[in-house]
Amino acid sequence: MKAKKKPDWIFNPSIDASRYWTLRGNPAIVTGKKLKQANAKFKHNDISHGVIFLNIGDTHLEKDIIVPSLIKEAVHKCIESERICYTFSAGDPRLIKSVARYYGVTDSDVFIVNGVSESIVFLSRLFARIPTSRANIRQCVRVGQPWHNVMLVNPVYPPWSGLLLEHGVALTLVDRYLDGPRCGQPCLEEIKEKINPGTQAIVLITADNPTGKALTRETVEKTARILSDVRKKNGQAIFMVVDDIYREFIDPRRQVDFIQISKKYKVPLILLGGIDKILGTGFHGGWMVLHIPRDPALQTLAKQTPEAIRILFSKYLGANTITQYAMRPYFDEMDLVRRDIKKNIDTFKRWAKEFVKGLLKLEKAKLIKFKYGPPELPLYLWLEIIDIDRWGSATEFADDLVRQTGVLVAPGGPFGDPNCIRISMVRDPIKPLDIPEIMLNFMRRRLKK
Repeated sequence: MKAKKKPDWIFNPSIDASRYWTLRGNPAIVTGKKLKQANAKFKHNDISHGVIFLNIGDTHLEKDIIVPSLIKEAVHKCIESERICYTFSAGDPRLIKSVARYYGVTDSDVFIVNGVSESIVFLSRLFARIPTSRANIRQCVRVGQPWHNVMLVNPVYPPWSGLLLEHGVALTLVDRYLDGPRCGQPCLEEIKEKINPGTQAIVLITADNPTGKALTRETVEKTARILSDVRKKNGQAIFMVVDDIYREFIDPRRQVDFIQISKKYKVPLILLGGIDKILGTGFHGGWMVLHIPRDPALQTLAKQTPEAIRILFSKYLGANTITQYAMRPYFDEMDLVRRDIKKNIDTFKRWAKEFVKGLLKLEKAKLIKFKYGPPELPLYLWLEIIDIDRWGSATEFADDLVRQTGVLVAPGGPFGDPNCIRISMVRDPIKPLDIPEIMLNFMRRRLKK
């Protein structure tokens, strides 16, 4: 009797399609977690240690980083004096007012979420369903392009790519400039060239994960101008989606007013922010701000989009209540909260300086290179492995590194570049162990240099 053929995948095939973009499920990361669970020990310079996690941007991993005092007070007050119950689906009205006042938008344009990652889920559901014109659909079919796709800049933060794919939204990837004054910025020529009739949005990340580069006002303005020209030419309104989770890490003189640019170029904007990277990674909370400029050409979009988002949120119980209370002081007493934030960022800057100083030795030894130059922000290091063929890919490199040394870095594959690794600068790199020196010795042994 002939055996029944089992289906290749019994669930949503998009889940399997997004596997490549999964960072936490990457084989090297899984190896690191298993070593941690097995209580594996490693020894360097007579110091015994477990797995050192440099793969994730847990900014409050070390005790040197503090939760601002006003945030602690707000959480305690909430637990002792407030009702801990379901909040409104779109968020606590008082918090919404605070966010709206800060950005200069109406309350109805603000939605509270459990972090930027949850915003990506909502936007994935939105962009998978936004109706485009029949003419655009016919044009997409004619040229063989999906009628709903979102443009991302490669390398890209994996949840953006993975979650969009899971919800059936196709990806259009554009690269970055590799040299010159725009090094690390999204390639404007590619953005212009790759926009197609089914493009729903372009995603920009202000303080970039994984490259550590800050998005410039020039890049944002020129991107907005491209989107504006497309709308004027064929009536296609493309959202500019801005992931602004690391805003506080950017020098205030370099911060961009996205609402102002949206108004200037008549480009619909969705701006995402959050508190977990600056106030405490355990407080996973954020906000989504919708801004559609007043313009006759955007009238239908201005009417349909807020209603579509409200429908999505109406199926949802609301963001974590305690975290919402923790978020309020950030907006209502910003100057006081920022005093503590500055202390943390100064610590990250000190660590970043030491990391770069140590890893420049590896670059000098021609073992790695800073693909887009040293980072501009005390966040992440994006490093290209020069002799990557020795391992095959960054995943194999990261797996070998953690097995031999206990140092776990993030492979670049899930970000879209299998030749690179990302290091999160969330701890002192030389106390009690010199991490760059450990990496240098490991690579020299493996490559016999």
